Amino acid sequence: MGLYDFRDLSKFLGDEEPFLPAEAMFIDNVPIEEQIDGYQTLNVSGRELLSYEPKTTDIPAMDGKMFQTANYPEREIKVAYKLKAKDDQDFRTKYDYLNYLLSQKQFSFWFKDDPLWSFVGILSDADAVPVGTNEVASSFTILCTDPFKHCRYPVNTQGIGSVTTLEPIYFASIPDMISVVLKSSTNQVQITNGDLQIVLNGKFNANDVLVVRPTGEQYITLNGNYHPELLDYASDLENFKIKHMDTIKVTPATAQIEIVMRSGRL
Repeated sequence: MGLYDFRDLSKFLGDEEPFLPAEAMFIDNVPIEEQIDGYQTLNVSGRELLSYEPKTTDIPAMDGKMFQTANYPEREIKVAYKLKAKDDQDFRTKYDYLNYLLSQKQFSFWFKDDPLWSFVGILSDADAVPVGTNEVASSFTILCTDPFKHCRYPVNTQGIGSVTTLEPIYFASIPDMISVVLKSSTNQVQITNGDLQIVLNGKFNANDVLVVRPTGEQYITLNGNYHPELLDYASDLENFKIKHMDTIKVTPATAQIEIVMRSGRL
């Protein structure tokens, strides 16, 4: 939670920039404060520690339980704010626009105090707004089904036959894009990190360019054209995660491989 400078109610006559709270929320890379006059972030919660959801089972004649597995749950980020309007019509207009800003499904957002990292989520709850006044304090909640925040600036790594990820990745992350430029003809292209693999089957020629996007709307293109049928059914496309110092190899080994990825953190 940020601590904000105190501003009294006297008229400000200087050249100072308008006050922007430390935890101001950015949508489309613009803070809400700059899109809605009279809106101000008060505090943000839900970005700190996130505990596992363990799965256990009872074992007869055994104390406690047997551990099976554990996963991180979805993350809820709650934003408290205040909104001030000059009259009833202005109040309605500002809430119309706030609804619009938060109406996107699975939208990306970030905060002023953590500018290198963004979340993706959907508005899942909104507290009731006090009635009978045009100056209110309330809050809304954004549900992030992916609990991780991701670096806003991707890193490109490329090589011939293989690449090694030198980015300090705390948690294994799925790359934004994998590109392969072939130097010879082949009927199959394999991409592996040693444990998982992506296999593409088809008739490929020298200088063909294959692009695989495992995140978001997954798709595969060949020379710019959409070809999802190239993906082998046994591929680990949706689970193809990479961590620090992983070596990703491509077959044929003469092909050029490029990986675009953003590390993730809790």
